[in-house]
Amino acid sequence: GEAHYGAANYEQALETWQDYLSEYPDGSDWGNAQEGIYRAMGAIGLRALTEQDYTQCREIWTKVAAKRGLSDEAGWLHLAVAYSYLVEAKTYKEAKKLSKAEGLFKKGLDELGTVAKRYPGEIAQQARFRRAEIFRFELDDLASAVHEYGLAKNHLAKKAIADLTAVELKLESPRVFRSNEEAFILFKGRNVDKVSIRRYAINLEDYYKKYHTSEEVNRLDLDLVSPDKTWPVEIPKYEKYRDIEHKLNVGVDKPGAYAITVEGKDFEATVLVLKSDIEIITATTPKEAIALVKNVLTDKPVLGAVVDIWAGSSSGQSIQTITGQDGVARSEFLSSPNKNPYVFARLGDHVAVVGGKKPSATTVSLQPKGFIYTSR
Repeated sequence: GEAHYGAANYEQALETWQDYLSEYPDGSDWGNAQEGIYRAMGAIGLRALTEQDYTQCREIWTKVAAKRGLSDEAGWLHLAVAYSYLVEAKTYKEAKKLSKAEGLFKKGLDELGTVAKRYPGEIAQQARFRRAEIFRFELDDLASAVHEYGLAKNHLAKKAIADLTAVELKLESPRVFRSNEEAFILFKGRNVDKVSIRRYAINLEDYYKKYHTSEEVNRLDLDLVSPDKTWPVEIPKYEKYRDIEHKLNVGVDKPGAYAITVEGKDFEATVLVLKSDIEIITATTPKEAIALVKNVLTDKPVLGAVVDIWAGSSSGQSIQTITGQDGVARSEFLSSPNKNPYVFARLGDHVAVVGGKKPSATTVSLQPKGFIYTSR
């Protein structure tokens, strides 16, 4: 029997062990032969599973489990039978037969529930965890998933609960908006049903000269100044535990630079929104910098735009110049740049930035913290 089993001839191994039990009911290897029968039947069932003969697989494993009673071995086999429904369901899902797949997923849920009630301990935890995974990834029922993860209690389930119940708030300004467009930001959040939006008009030129970037506007002390406008927003189609992406209109009518702060559930994030009709095209060498400023809406060069170029910390590596009739600003560095140039252009309230970090970058929320200091 062992020789046939080792060669993957499971039917021959099964027949050999069955013959031994018939011929030697009191034989010294009776227990080993009986265990061999179980192993051979289990292997035949596994092969049927890999060959997508799910009915035969379940019939064989169920028969072996029935012979093993309420032992752990029977529990694991019943768990495997339940798992076979999930494997079969995924084949139908891949074939776009979604109704059939959903029915099999639900059948697997029922089988796993029976296993969880019948076999306590690790087997029950595995069954609960599998149920949670089906609810979460296959049936899109996040509330039921959280409930089942809570019953599973293993470390993977605890991590899943932490992920699903965590508050997340992210903002993204996708691009520069033109004067004929509605400006908006992308809100990406979880477990945030309503937010408060604060809008601040900022002097991006001063900020740029200080930090040489248009990003990380959260470095501004916005809490020390009053916002231009504050308003509440309820997140549409909110559902607990679900990741939600939504466009939030920021109500910007005039060109300029604006810091938008969104607060919800004791979390907040700030992102820069630019509304401008101008853009810059630059070219630099170790000796000089050239910038072309044009109006995007008219596709014409811009006269009189102020251009600041920063390419290092020394005074000779910074340039301020003004565009001519052709929209071009050209100037020489007094000393060779040692940084990648950052270029800022302004025409009235219209601004443009090249180099450094882009204003479209995502800003992740920061949770407020309190600090207590003693006198000792």
